[in-house]
Amino acid sequence: MSWIGHARATGAERAGKIAAVAATAMLLAGVGWFVFLSRSWPLVNDAALMHYVVFLMRAGMAPYRDIGDINLPGAYAPEWLSMQLAAACGAGEAGMWRAMDAGLLLLAAAAMIAIARPWCWFAGLFSGSLFALYHARDGIGQAGQRDLWIALLLLWSVALLLGAMRQHRQGAWRILGFGILVGAATTIKPFAAVFLLLLIPALWGGRRAAGLLW
Repeated sequence: MSWIGHARATGAERAGKIAAVAATAMLLAGVGWFVFLSRSWPLVNDAALMHYVVFLMRAGMAPYRDIGDINLPGAYAPEWLSMQLAAACGAGEAGMWRAMDAGLLLLAAAAMIAIARPWCWFAGLFSGSLFALYHARDGIGQAGQRDLWIALLLLWSVALLLGAMRQHRQGAWRILGFGILVGAATTIKPFAAVFLLLLIPALWGGRRAAGLLW
């Protein structure tokens, strides 16, 4: 009976792996189709506003003095980076922005996989794919939004914080990275600073495992 039970368990595990691979293929196909269809999306909404502000800054105007805009300084950094890369590569600025938008989704999925990997890497991949498809559903007006950058920074900050609790030898550097990423997100929208509160339970609960305080 034990052999039969083991065979059934093995069969169930194999079926689960096949289902996971099939689901992964379907999700990735959907994400790839979205990236292909959106390759010619123009700059609209907030992306166009940030682009114009950075354009004026590069022309010598100062934000908050010569330019009437109320966004925090970090909100302009993604657009500035996109324009710099476009100029360096000789590519169109709208095309570079689309490439960066797709890159953000890829990095967000990587962060989710890093968070879920000790338990189930597929959960991270599944979450990252759904995140990309949800972003696609929001349409052209949400491409490259500030909230997407904040989500990416905070996802990787959580990944580093969890990694610090698991890898005590590199814990201090990961904690530093966590603080830098949360700080960068805060320069876009200040509510991101709330994530610094995660340090309290993380350091208190994992102090012996991480070796950071004692």
